[in-house]
Amino acid sequence: MLTDERIKQAFAKDGEFAQILLDFEEREEQTKMALAVFDALTNNHHLMVEAGTGVGKSLAYALPAALWAKANKKRVIVSTYTKILQNQLIKKDLPILKSAIGDDLNVEVIYGQENYLCRRRLNSSINFGLFDTRDQAAEIDKILEWSNSGSGILAEYPEPISI
Repeated sequence: MLTDERIKQAFAKDGEFAQILLDFEEREEQTKMALAVFDALTNNHHLMVEAGTGVGKSLAYALPAALWAKANKKRVIVSTYTKILQNQLIKKDLPILKSAIGDDLNVEVIYGQENYLCRRRLNSSINFGLFDTRDQAAEIDKILEWSNSGSGILAEYPEPISI
């Protein structure tokens, strides 16, 4: 059963995070934030938190959210303001969280639509020959081939797009 003691233990000086992070420091503000997030999720109310740099906000909301989602068989959506923070969560914070709680945790990143290849526009370019040179046509062919095998996230395309 999920309790506030589970949250406190994870952020304790001998807790799960301390066992996997060599430089982990127990921070009262981080634990308080995590407990507030846990309370908001458990009691179905809104919460707004402000905390300074270095408090560990990402783990403070991610741990209770992940544990709550698992306990209640629900999904949690985290919306960030920047792609930099999204990448920090996916590449750094959530792998740490997975290691700490010893659970499988399914996560996905969804960017805004301007970050994805638009297949309709790509097909229009191909069908209507909307390119000026053979090099552009060849580039479109490469992009089309890539679009059939990847996520469609433009930042993942392996080379600069000139058109």
